[in-house]
Amino acid sequence: MNGDLIAIIILLGSLLGMGIILYRKMPLLAELSKETAEEKGDLFPRLNLDRIKRFFPIKSFSLEGFLHKILSKIRVLALKIENKTATLLEKLRTKKREEKEGAVDNFWAELKNSKDAKKKTTHTKVK
Repeated sequence: MNGDLIAIIILLGSLLGMGIILYRKMPLLAELSKETAEEKGDLFPRLNLDRIKRFFPIKSFSLEGFLHKILSKIRVLALKIENKTATLLEKLRTKKREEKEGAVDNFWAELKNSKDAKKKTTHTKVK
């Protein structure tokens, strides 16, 4: 009970602190222009694609196209692996089903043979 109360107090205190920080920073966020927000929103600010393209000997090299080809090949490979595992699973299922059907067939055959053997033994004893 005390642990839950302490956790709730910490949660409320941290939410209050985040609210105060957000309230104080709202004017600064409002002053930011859309252009500066887009500049700072770059995922890889240190990655300069022009510098990378200069080092490649082929001038018509497209990094986006290259990444697209790699991702396409990875996708095809994943689909091939999925197909192979599906065929292996199907083989296992059919093998298991055949073994199960074989065991059931053997059971009835053995039961029939045992009944026939009992009939023969009872007929031979009577004579």
